[in-house]
Amino acid sequence: MSTRKFRIILLLLLMTGFVSTINAQEQKISLSLNNATLRQFFNEIEHKTDYSFSYREGVLDNRKDITVSAQNKDLLEVLKAVLTPRGLSFSIQSKSVVIIPQQQVAASKPVIIKGKVTDATNEPLVGVTIRVKNGNEGTTTGMDGNYSIQLKNKNSELQFSYIGYKQKDIRVKDKTVVNVLLDEDSHMLNEVVAIGYGVMRKKDLTGAVARIGEKDINNVPTIRLDQALTGKVSGVHVTNTSGEPGAATNILIRGGNSISASNQPLYVVDGFIGAGDLNLIDPNDIESIEILKDAAATSIYGARGANGVVIITTKRGIEGGNNVTVNAYVGIQHVAKRLEMLNAREYAEMLNQQDVAAGQEPSIENPSIYEKGTDWQDEILQMALMQNYQVAASGGSKDTRYYLSLSMFDQEGVIKRSGIRRYQTRLNLDRKIGDKINIGANFQFSHSSRKPNLVSLGGFDYQSSALATPPTMPIYNEDGSYAADSPSRVVSNKIDNVVAQLNLRKKEELSTTVYAGIFADWEAIKGLKFKTSLGLNASTSKTNEYKPGSLPTMMQNKTKGEAWINQGEGYSILWENTANYMKEIAEGHHLTVLGGYTLQFGRDEGLNLYGKNFTNDLLDWNNLSDAETKTRQIGSSASEWAIISYLGRINYSIHDRYLLSLVGRYDGSSRLGKDNQFAFFPSVALGWRLSEEKFMKRFSKLNNLKLRFSYGLSGNQDIALYQTLPLMKQQNVMLGDIPQIG
Repeated sequence: MSTRKFRIILLLLLMTGFVSTINAQEQKISLSLNNATLRQFFNEIEHKTDYSFSYREGVLDNRKDITVSAQNKDLLEVLKAVLTPRGLSFSIQSKSVVIIPQQQVAASKPVIIKGKVTDATNEPLVGVTIRVKNGNEGTTTGMDGNYSIQLKNKNSELQFSYIGYKQKDIRVKDKTVVNVLLDEDSHMLNEVVAIGYGVMRKKDLTGAVARIGEKDINNVPTIRLDQALTGKVSGVHVTNTSGEPGAATNILIRGGNSISASNQPLYVVDGFIGAGDLNLIDPNDIESIEILKDAAATSIYGARGANGVVIITTKRGIEGGNNVTVNAYVGIQHVAKRLEMLNAREYAEMLNQQDVAAGQEPSIENPSIYEKGTDWQDEILQMALMQNYQVAASGGSKDTRYYLSLSMFDQEGVIKRSGIRRYQTRLNLDRKIGDKINIGANFQFSHSSRKPNLVSLGGFDYQSSALATPPTMPIYNEDGSYAADSPSRVVSNKIDNVVAQLNLRKKEELSTTVYAGIFADWEAIKGLKFKTSLGLNASTSKTNEYKPGSLPTMMQNKTKGEAWINQGEGYSILWENTANYMKEIAEGHHLTVLGGYTLQFGRDEGLNLYGKNFTNDLLDWNNLSDAETKTRQIGSSASEWAIISYLGRINYSIHDRYLLSLVGRYDGSSRLGKDNQFAFFPSVALGWRLSEEKFMKRFSKLNNLKLRFSYGLSGNQDIALYQTLPLMKQQNVMLGDIPQIG
């Protein structure tokens, strides 16, 4: 930057501070200092006024030569008297005082800095964020830990930051190559974790809370949120219900708690309680995952916290420049080991041996006519491609920040004609209005199309199992039609072979989810903040299935096609209002008080259609009116629910050593019976950080030792809707050829 350009910028800066300078002339101040430093001088003014000071590193010195005695004098006059003799000037913008040297050194020409970032073992660190301190330039390290960045001048200072490592600042000066070694941050005690309706320093926790950060999530390519939890946290057990793409998983936190209600944890995404399908959340968008495990931690969620709580915080924009990241992942899946099965000749010989053992004549006269036969595993399995692509843009200024991402995920199943494809977009916005108000918005759209397994490798599912289908059965008859046969002597009914089912049957599951939320918080006075948020989560789902009349068993039964359509849609609205007050009531005594009111309600509707015996198979499920009239079935359903809550929490700490937490939540749920709809869920927790005691200081390698005691209550209202009420159900029956409803 040339000297002339700098003077223009400085002139504009001084012009924008003109009105603020007038206000500073009206600000009166009284202070008395003797042999103080500049920092002490600034701190004293900040303590007695609403003004704050900012300056570049190196501008201030540590001389203790400031002596001031002012009684009800103009702030502007006091600042000039102290700063001018030291060769410093200042400008005032709103309530911020910017300190600048009176003589600036002309900036040099742009320079390019290259280097490599490694850890203590000399391993390259991937994705290290490199920024120019007090500037907008930035970059990240590549797969080999190398980076390159263009700076406006050689007087710039680079900031190197990476999750789990200590930040390092390096002044460039005359260097063109800057190699950096980052030290691991083993303490991270000041790390902030989400605890429900707020955050807390990790060292101040009194409940059982585990955190999974962005680094842990990205260490291994993951396509679902539950995969990011697998093996990462003690007490959290993740199991797959099926190996097919997009299949649900069971997550248990400290085991199951109920034999009749759900044992799944409560999911909270960006403050919205009861988030939907985990398939529709891109792990690349996740900033952190907090898991609340004990009653002291989960009681803030009352009637929904008994199975633990998973709090998901998505990424948001940060101040300083605009960043674009691209994540791409391509992989191959296959069955690691196939089961060794009998071939056709061996199978025929085994059947004859069974006959002889049972005292019967062998049923197969000449087993040698069979050779290898049909390997049904070969017929249904494939090498499956999996790919995921995401593009994200983030950044912003001091007052406005944004995060936008677009992603596409596509996974084929190891069983042919199965798979899932997902499209997702997310937009998070933050806006600061003045010094007291912050507003923001969250938006997410997800759509997935899933084709479940039509056949399996299961053992005794004779209708669809490749392993249960005898190798003596061919795929095709001599006339080219698909073969059908009995899978076993103990099963008399014939079944369609699995290849026929793969090629002729059709089934798809469609799901779309939209989430939109807005929030605003207002700092009424120092330490007291009010927050309100409103969120909507709406979803639709549809399952289509068709069995054509060309299937062998359908032809034998003279059924001309069979179709199902199951459709559902629903929404949930959450309105939350909280007040949070933080204050240091005495030296080392910190008090945090939270109070709030929440209301959530939702509605779900379902529609089920069925029909069979169609004119032809050309339109699949898309023309149910063509089904035979007496076979048509229609069903519908609707349900509503609501929950109202009052909550409060008090956290008190003494010298970061003695910790107390009191929590209470009063819930009223429409799911429960009339006499049990309302309940109170309290908890109390105590903590003692032994590592902060003087007698523990000799153990230098022990950085955090804490004793915790807690007691709390949490509930589980996740039962089927209207389960506490007597219900009447419609039943369809056939009397002769006439359908009757009863």
